[in-house]
Amino acid sequence: MAVTLTLRTDADGRVVSTLNGEALAVTPRDALPALVRLQADPYNLGKALFAALGGDALRQRLKADGEALLLLDCDAETDKIAWEFAALTELKYRRPAGASLLVTRYGVLRLLDATTPPAPNHPLIHFIALGADPLVDKDGNPREKNRLGIENELRGIRAALEKSGIALRAWRVPPTKAELNRALRQGAAILHLTCHGDVVNTDHGPEAMLVLEDNDGGEDWLYGSDLVNMPPRGALRFVLLSACRTAQPGDAHLARMLVQSGVPFAIGMQSTFLDKLSEPFAVALYESLLAGYSFAEALRQARLALSEIPAQLGLPVGYTAREGWLPLPRTEGQPQVGALGLPGNLQLPSEVQPPRPLLGRHRELHDLAQLYSRGAKVVTVTGTGGIGKTALAASFAERFAWRWRGGIRTVSFASDIVDADAFRRALLRALRGDVFAQQLADADAETQTRVILETMRDWDGLLLLDNYESVLQSISKNEPDAERKRNGQAAHRLVAQMAEGGAALLLTSREQPAQLSGEVVYPKSDRPLTGLQREAGVALFFQHSSKAKDRATELLPLARDIADATGGHPLAIALLAGEFDNSDAAPKDFLENWPDELANAERQGLAPHHWTFAAAFERSYNRLTADEQKRLRALSVFGFPFYAQGAAMVWADDHRRLTADGAVDEERWLTQTREQLGKFTRRNLLEIDGWFEDGTPAAYRFQPALRQEAARRVRDDERAAFAEGYAAYADWFVGMAREGIRREPAVARRAQQAASELIAQVNAQPADKLARYCWLL
Repeated sequence: MAVTLTLRTDADGRVVSTLNGEALAVTPRDALPALVRLQADPYNLGKALFAALGGDALRQRLKADGEALLLLDCDAETDKIAWEFAALTELKYRRPAGASLLVTRYGVLRLLDATTPPAPNHPLIHFIALGADPLVDKDGNPREKNRLGIENELRGIRAALEKSGIALRAWRVPPTKAELNRALRQGAAILHLTCHGDVVNTDHGPEAMLVLEDNDGGEDWLYGSDLVNMPPRGALRFVLLSACRTAQPGDAHLARMLVQSGVPFAIGMQSTFLDKLSEPFAVALYESLLAGYSFAEALRQARLALSEIPAQLGLPVGYTAREGWLPLPRTEGQPQVGALGLPGNLQLPSEVQPPRPLLGRHRELHDLAQLYSRGAKVVTVTGTGGIGKTALAASFAERFAWRWRGGIRTVSFASDIVDADAFRRALLRALRGDVFAQQLADADAETQTRVILETMRDWDGLLLLDNYESVLQSISKNEPDAERKRNGQAAHRLVAQMAEGGAALLLTSREQPAQLSGEVVYPKSDRPLTGLQREAGVALFFQHSSKAKDRATELLPLARDIADATGGHPLAIALLAGEFDNSDAAPKDFLENWPDELANAERQGLAPHHWTFAAAFERSYNRLTADEQKRLRALSVFGFPFYAQGAAMVWADDHRRLTADGAVDEERWLTQTREQLGKFTRRNLLEIDGWFEDGTPAAYRFQPALRQEAARRVRDDERAAFAEGYAAYADWFVGMAREGIRREPAVARRAQQAASELIAQVNAQPADKLARYCWLL
C-alpha cells in the first residue's frame, strides 16, 4: 500500500514529517527554499526538501512499498511548500536532466480527506476539452503576444485517445462558461482545460482565475469558486488544469478546491507553465491513464515527458481524494474522437482557408463577432487585393462556426467567373448535400431558387461568399460581355433575395457596398481593411522567407523595414520574402530602389492602397527570365486549382515527354514541370493546393490578386496558344476526374470548382474529341 506522510507545522514554525506516528524529520520552515529559488537550481536546493520529508528513512519505506507511491497529507502551511521539487541525494549525476527529483522515481500526490460522490452510471468515458485563448483583453486591446498552441495540444491528445482502444467519447466545447456548464451536465467526465490562468485579488481575498472567452472571443474570467460549483455532484472524475497558477500555494488553490468539492483527482500548476510543454505532458498522461495505470503512475509518466527542463518538472501538482488515484474504470471499444477539432459545423473550400497562425487580426476577428452579436445579418469585409480579406473571413468562420447551429457554408468566386447555374448548384450542395443537389441538378432555375430560399429561411447558419467583387464587377454598367452580365445579375438577385429573407451572410469584396438589405460594411465604407501592424508584418516576413528563418536576429531590421515599406500589406510582404530568398542582394541594399518602384506603381494610375502590392509583384515578375514570365502569364488561364499536367499543356511542353530516342517519358515530363512550378511557389507567386502521399504537390493555385496581375500582362499574340493548351488540359482533366472522383475527395472538390469552366470548354474541343469530352463531362 502507499506510504502516507503527514506534514504539519508546529507552534515554533517547524515542519514536522510523521509516518505512522513516527517523526522522520523536523525542519525549520525558514530553511526550506521558495519555489522561485527551487526552479533556478532544483537539483541542489531540492535536497533540503527531501531531507525535510524524511530523507533516508523515507527512501527506505518507499523502496519497500509495492505501489511506489508517496501520499502527502499536508496542513494549510505545509501545503504551500513545493514538495514536488524534492531531490534525491544518492544520485551523483543528472542524466537525463531532472531524474534526481523524487517525483520521477515515485508517484507523489497530495492527499485530501475528501468525500467523493459516486459517478453517474454510464458505459462511456466522457472526455471534455476546452481551449481558450481570447482575441482581446477586458479593455478591448488585441492579445497578439503569448498565444497558446491549443491546436497542437489537442491534436496530440486526439491521437493518444484514438489509439487507446477504450470506449470513450471525446468532444471539444466552445470556450465560454455557458457552453462548459452545458457540457458538464452530460454525465461523468474527464475535463481537460487549457487556457491562461492566474491568481487575482477579490473582495473576499485572492482567488484562482481561468481566462475563458465570451461569445465574441473577448476575455471572460472564470473564477475558481465558480468552476467548483458548476458541475452536478459526481459529474467530474478528473480535471487537468493546463493553465498557469492553478495549483499556486495559498488559499487560491484551484486543483485542491476541486478535490475538496468531490472530484476524485485533479492536476494544476504551481506557477507559470511553459505552453510548449502542455502537449507532451498531456499526451503522456492520457496514454498512461488509458493504458490502465493509476492516476499516480500516469502523473509520474507525464512528468518524465518534462524531464529535459527540470525547472518545470515539479510544477504539476496532483491532488487526490482517498483512493482517488486508482486506475480509471475502462471498457474496450472504439474511441469517438472526431469532435475534438474546433467546435462548430464548418465547410471551407481549399481556396478559402485560414492561415495558421492568423497574424495581427485579432481585433478584426473580435469586431466581426460583435457585429453579428449586435444584430447584423449581412457583413461585407472590404479591402484591396491581397490585403487579407479571405484570410480574415476564413479565420472568423473557423473560430466562430459554433455560434450558428447550422454552421457555416462557403461559396467562392475566386475564379472571377460568375456562373449563375453553378452558383445555385454550389448552394444546393452546401445547404442540402451532394445527393440532394444531384437530384435537383436538372431542375429549372426557378425551382432551384425556390428550394434554396426555402432552405435558407429554416437554416440557422452563416453563408460566406468570398471574392464577391466578381459578381459586382460583372453587373457594372461598364461590363461589355452580355452573358457575363446576365449571370452576374442572376447570382446577385439570388443573394439579395436571401438577404431580404433574413439570411446571415458574410461577404468579402474589393468592391463595396453590395447594396444588400441590412448590409454593414467592415471596417467602414470610407476605410477598407488596412495592412498589418509592424510586429505582425515582421512575423509574416519570417514565416514566408525560408532564408531568413535561421537568421532572425540578424535580419530583424530588414523585416521591420519591409513591414513598414509595404504598409503591412500581407501579400506584398509575402512576395518580398520570396524575392529575398532568391536574391543575392545584401540585406541593407534589398529595399534600395523601393521608393522608385512605388513611384512607378503610382504613375500607372493605380489607387494608393494598391501601390505596395503592385510594386512588390512587379519586382518579383521582373526578376523572372523572359521564359519564366511567359510561363507565369500562361498559368493565369486557370481560375481554379490545377495539376502539373495543366501547366505543361498551357506551356506547350509536350516535347518534353520524349527522351533522346523519341520514347515517351511521362514522369520526366512532370518532374521538369514541377521544378518550374516550385520556383514560382518559392517566390510566393503560386500556392500549393494539397499534397500527394510521396510528398510532392498535388495541385497549385493562384491568389486572385496575383492571377489578375499575371493575366493583365498576357499579350494578344499569346492568347490563342494558351487557350489551345487550356482546352487540352480540360480534356485530360475530365478523363482523370471521372475515375478519380469515386476514390479521391480532393479530385471531386477540384472538379466541382472547375465545373463551369469545363462546361465552357466544350466549344474549344476538336471535333474528333467533342462527343467523348461531353460524355465524360
